[in-house]
Amino acid sequence: MRPGEHAIVIGAGISGLMAARVLDARGLRVTLLERDALPLEPGARAGTPQARHAHALLARGLVILERLFPALEPALRPDGVHRVDWGRDFAVFDEGWLPREPSGVASLACSRDRLEHALRAAVLCSGRVRLERAVRARGLLLDGRGEAAGVSTGAGPLPAHWVIDAMGRGTPLPRWLAALGVDPPPTTRVRAGRAYATRHYRGLSRDWGALLGVTRPPDVTRGVIVYPTETDWDYVTLVGADGDAPPRDPAGFEAFARSLPYLWAPLSRAEPISPVWCYRDTETRQRHVDAHPAWPGRLLAVGDALCALNPVHAQGMTVAAICAEALDDVLAAGREDVTRRYHRAVAAAVSDAVTLAVAEDLRWCRPPQRDHPTVSRRLARNVRDHLDRLDPRAPAQRAAYLRLWHLLDPLPAELRARPVSAVHEAPAGVSAAEVVGGDVE
Repeated sequence: MRPGEHAIVIGAGISGLMAARVLDARGLRVTLLERDALPLEPGARAGTPQARHAHALLARGLVILERLFPALEPALRPDGVHRVDWGRDFAVFDEGWLPREPSGVASLACSRDRLEHALRAAVLCSGRVRLERAVRARGLLLDGRGEAAGVSTGAGPLPAHWVIDAMGRGTPLPRWLAALGVDPPPTTRVRAGRAYATRHYRGLSRDWGALLGVTRPPDVTRGVIVYPTETDWDYVTLVGADGDAPPRDPAGFEAFARSLPYLWAPLSRAEPISPVWCYRDTETRQRHVDAHPAWPGRLLAVGDALCALNPVHAQGMTVAAICAEALDDVLAAGREDVTRRYHRAVAAAVSDAVTLAVAEDLRWCRPPQRDHPTVSRRLARNVRDHLDRLDPRAPAQRAAYLRLWHLLDPLPAELRARPVSAVHEAPAGVSAAEVVGGDVE
């Protein structure tokens, strides 16, 4: 990547905006393509239906955001956005209430819509990033060397030196590649069989700050997260295991909530202000672009388009931030061989997030779910054992747990997954997809 080159970022959600910020700061001309018209004020849009559910930016994500957008938090503060300490401001029910002590692990109490709107304003304020609203990319263009050369749209081809896929977990890029004769990347899928449903409530007790009801399979299959927003309403997201999913109708939602005694008393006095929204696509889906032998040059994937972890774990926005940070670091280290170096760097950078997510998911999976290629059931069990040894009632140990889960501290060396390329060597006649995937697309 060199200053003045043109980069197309497909998708103006949070991962696309972060990538655009990095590219703009490195001197590239950036075009953001967004299929939605985009609301003028923070609000729901068709391309982000999951925004109706609780979104928590992990502490690592906040650290990266502060680096990329140093003026962001001061700009959000007048809108009511405030910090929450995950040890002090969360009421946690885990076979009883845990003590509340400052942990130093902080995030923002903010709706996803408000955060995305603020990021978009910050990205566009330089005047160097062009946003094309209501434009749908329909395919990838390759040049004679098999490298990305732009995208096709309803209005015709749009050439570029670089293409960044920020289209989320449902990205059509694998289909686009197949249409061009390029194998899609080997993809690991872990289906934990969990589901959640969300309703917005006004008037919940602010004595909580926020609430987390812990699930512990197989005995405790139901839980909840109540996450505050910048205004006077909260997300209430009920979580259930396979076969015990929160219902879609208001009466069923309330019946599920009534089964959680620590939640129901205050919830019964609060005012519901929305329908019930359900989300069922909670599988972890990791595309191993770093292990693809013929991935097109100048084509990068970020956020959920690359690594979509189970949304129950609230890692998505932070993984998007980690991708942006990895891209920035790779560009700072040199302008050559960016495609390969970036995908290897980001695979290593998200390794702990993947390990933590899959370790939790494999506890819920029923056979015959196969192992993740780098997070075996044995490693997952060791990770869970390590976390379970940290006493959540001891403030120092709870802070250590939170620092690991919020990706501020690395996992111990013996619990870190190896890169996919170091796990499998493809024997003659066996494709990379057959070798890499635990459950391959």
